[in-house]
Parts: sequence; structure tokens; C-alpha cells
Amino acid sequence: MSKSTAPVPTTVVSGASVRPIDVDAERVDGGGYVLILDDGGTLALVADLLLGREPATHPDVTSGARRGLLIVDETSAVSRHHLAISTHRDGVDVTDLGSANGTMVVNGSTGTASPLVPKRATRLSIGDRVHLGSRSFQLGYRRDA
Repeated sequence: MSKSTAPVPTTVVSGASVRPIDVDAERVDGGGYVLILDDGGTLALVADLLLGREPATHPDVTSGARRGLLIVDETSAVSRHHLAISTHRDGVDVTDLGSANGTMVVNGSTGTASPLVPKRATRLSIGDRVHLGSRSFQLGYRRDA
């Protein structure tokens, strides 16, 4: 018996020449938070995300509560379900989901690196850089003209 399910929207981040898919969902009218990827690409935060090697298998993604963001990491340091990103009116939170190798946040103002406490939300500031495995992204804000 084969189970039929609706496709889960997933954006793939695999290194150089990253191009987000679901382009219409990436538009940010009037500005908004963006992830500046380690290859220079940007991804608008228009929904809560779940990052990892197999994000489409997480219940938050299959239920539609979050969009999956597939992270390809040649060092295999990224967990299947590594990091959750939650957007709020007043900011962006990241939560390490108990990943095997952890997640590091580098403060954009001071350069101080701090590991995330697993399963505890941490508020990011503009300019903060998040490292998971050999991959990273920085939180930015884009104001549209």
C-alpha cells in the first residue's frame, strides 16, 4: 500500500549558486527579515523555518506549521532536524532542536561566539551570524523602496 501525501515546500541550500525555490513566497512587500546565506544569496523570512538534512520529515513541516529548509553540508555536521527559526513581529528566534553537533551564534556587534542551549529559543539581532556544521547565515533586514 502506498501512502499519498501533498508535497511539502522545501528550499534547498547547497552551497555556491544557491537560488531559493518557491520564488513567489520569497517576496517581502515593504521590507522584512532576511537570511544572508554563506554564498551571498538571500532568503526572505516569510514563514517559520526548520533547517536540517531532512527537514521534510519533521512533524512541523509535514503539518505545514513550518517550511523546510534543506541544508547540504559536506562535513555531515548538520542534523536531520537541526534548527528552528521563528519570526515574530518584534524579532527572530532560533532554537537548536537537540542537534548532535550544536549551533553557534556569533554576535554581530561584539564578535562573541556563544553555543545555543538545545531546545531554548534565542533572539537574534540584525548582523548576528548562525553556524551549523560548515554552513552559516546572517540575519539581515531589507527595506523595500
